[in-house]
Amino acid sequence: MPVKAMGRLSIILEKIFGFFGIKTRAENWLLFLKYCLVGAAATVVDYSLLYSLTEFVGVWYLWSATVAFIGGATTNYLLNRLWTFENTDQRIARQVATFLIIAGVGILLNNAILALGVEVFGWWYMLAKVISTAITLIWNFFGHRYITFKQS
Repeated sequence: MPVKAMGRLSIILEKIFGFFGIKTRAENWLLFLKYCLVGAAATVVDYSLLYSLTEFVGVWYLWSATVAFIGGATTNYLLNRLWTFENTDQRIARQVATFLIIAGVGILLNNAILALGVEVFGWWYMLAKVISTAITLIWNFFGHRYITFKQS
C-alpha cells in the first residue's frame, strides 16, 4: 500500500474515531498501519510454519507454534526496525535483547491462549491461533513501540 494511500486511510480512521470522541493523531495511525502490514507478513510466516510443521512434519502443535512464532517474530523485528519505526539505534545487542524479552512474553501469551483453546475448549489449533494472534498483536505493538523501538 503506497504511503499516500496509507496517509489518507489514517485520516479517515482519525475522523471515524473523532466522531465517537476518541482523539488520535494521523501519524500514529500511519505508524499503526505500517505495523499491521509488517504484522501481516510476519503472520504469513508464522501460520505457514505452524501448519506445515504440524500437518506435514507431524510436530506437536505447541512445539510448532513456538518455532513458528520465532520465525514470525524475527520477520517482524527486521521489517519493523527497517521500515515501520525506521529505527537507527546503534545499540543492536541491547535492542535485540529487549526484542527477545517482548517476544518471549508474546510466545508465552500465544501458547497459553493456544493451549486453552485446544485443550479446554476443543477448538482446532488454527482457530485458536487466530484468537491468540488478535490478543498478542496488542501486546506486541505496545511492547515494541514503547520499549524495543523507543526513539531516544
